[in-house]
Amino acid sequence: MCKRCRRKFTDERWEETTARTAWKAGDLLVCGDCHADDVARE
Repeated sequence: MCKRCRRKFTDERWEETTARTAWKAGDLLVCGDCHADDVARE
């Protein structure tokens, strides 16, 4: 569950956060939408 919006992770986002390349996924505790917002802010 996302620490910001409390929505459940999609299967795709869950895979991003648990894969070998998780370091590219950014904050592992946020959902895909919140992560996209983080990327947009940068």
